[in-house]
Amino acid sequence: MRWPIVILLWCMAFSCHAAPGWDQRLGARLPLEVRLAGADGVAPLARYFGVRPVVLVLGYFACPNLCSANLLEVLAAAGATGLPPERYRVLMVSIDPAENPQLAARKRSAWRDQLAPDGITLDLLTGPAQSTTPLAQAAGFRFTQDPGRGLVHPSGFLVATPGGVVSRYFPQAHVAPRDLRLALVEASGGAVGTVSDRIALVCSHFDPATGRYTGMALALVRAAAMLALAMLVAVIVHTRRRAGRRP
Repeated sequence: MRWPIVILLWCMAFSCHAAPGWDQRLGARLPLEVRLAGADGVAPLARYFGVRPVVLVLGYFACPNLCSANLLEVLAAAGATGLPPERYRVLMVSIDPAENPQLAARKRSAWRDQLAPDGITLDLLTGPAQSTTPLAQAAGFRFTQDPGRGLVHPSGFLVATPGGVVSRYFPQAHVAPRDLRLALVEASGGAVGTVSDRIALVCSHFDPATGRYTGMALALVRAAAMLALAMLVAVIVHTRRRAGRRP
């Protein structure tokens, strides 16, 4: 009975280690020196950083459904943030070294109708494994190669600062436009957005598990009100008890 148990435990450990998902590495610096191919030729990833925050999506262009749905969700949320599209960039990098810039260009043309109304800057990049693998590792993006299903990877995306530092993760494909707006404002250091956005960030808490900004200040006010009410009730009960003991 020992060997089946050992094999089962080994398989469980291996599957847990290799399971696709996100390792949230907030503050990690992306390898901007890696060279990737885009519409303007081969260049360091740094070409797409430096001025504005970046919404980074990892996947591959031949993905049958998840990657397209994921990117279109991101684009829809970005278009609904109300931020000027020239103040941020959406970038998708293929993790499949077999894909080439021609495929990326065709894929971008297929999405042109969704992109044109909002004027969002979208770049689709490809590259060899020695470029895409360090990027995926720095981003905490875990994927596996399955013989039957191809590349298996998580949905979601991340937001990086203009300097290429990971700022926020959104581990689900669906994101509320307000949450994406606040993430872009935060990643830009306040250079994007309004004063009310910066106030909302001060009064909010980001939940990394859900990718949502919650009203931290409102929760604190409610907790303080409940505490004050409990103290008031305690004082009233104590006063009545003391009054009942008097002759």
